This record gives sequence, structure tokens and C-alpha cells, in this order.
Amino acid sequence: MLGMLPVVLLLATQGITPVPARTSSSVAHGQDTFNAHRTSLPCDQDPHLSQAGLNECFANEAHAAEMTLQRTYNHYLKLLKDADKKNLIEAQKAWVRYRDAECRAYGGQFEGGSMQPMQYDSCRLSTASQRNKELRNDYFQMYDQQR
Repeated sequence: MLGMLPVVLLLATQGITPVPARTSSSVAHGQDTFNAHRTSLPCDQDPHLSQAGLNECFANEAHAAEMTLQRTYNHYLKLLKDADKKNLIEAQKAWVRYRDAECRAYGGQFEGGSMQPMQYDSCRLSTASQRNKELRNDYFQMYDQQR
């Protein structure tokens, strides 16, 4: 946990609250806070996938989630006035810095292990899915209702 302290402090100075990563203790007690919103994935369905197969599957799922997020972001960016566009662009840049730091920290817990890529991409998948949900439900719900 002390290894993450500089990242947490950096994020806190930017007004960003990090999402807590799951630990073996929290998972054992049914408190998997990191992936609480994640739905079942094809990666989870095949018990015969090797670790390399899981790594590839999660990388593909993370990429797909990030492409969906990019489409959502671009869609709503077109609807905003210039000043609001600037604010959203600034917020998205801050979110990307947060995502990168969070996923490096989370994946770093598995440094040197064959699961590290899967854990890193699991974080990318989770954060991209959550950000897409935020943009669609929280930030821009009013735009869709007015159309």
C-alpha cells in the first residue's frame, strides 16, 4: 500500500479520489470493490483458456471498452458549446491520467507474474466501462432527453 501512496497523494492534489483496488482479503470477504460493476465476460466463460489466452482476451475486451468510450465522448463533445467542450476535454485528460496511474498501480501488484497483463487490462476495462457509464448517465442525460 505504501507504494501507491505517492499516486494517491498526487491524485488527491488534483481533486481525484482513486477507486480502491481489490485485495485478496477483500475478495475473500465478498468485497470485490474494484470490479463490482463488471459483468461476466467471454474471458470468464472458457475454463480452458491459458493465462496467455486470458491476457489476450482481457486486452481485447479493454480495447473494445475504450473504443466505446471514445465514441461516447466524441458524440457528446459535438453537442457542447465551446466553453463546455473545453471543460470536458480538460476533464477527460485528467481522467486519462487517473486511469493510467490507477492501472499501473493495480497491475504493478502483479509485477513479473504472468497475470500482470490481465490485471492491468482488467483495470482498463473496468475504468473505461465506468467512465462510459458516467458520461452517458451522469453528465449527458439531459442532452439525450432533450433530443
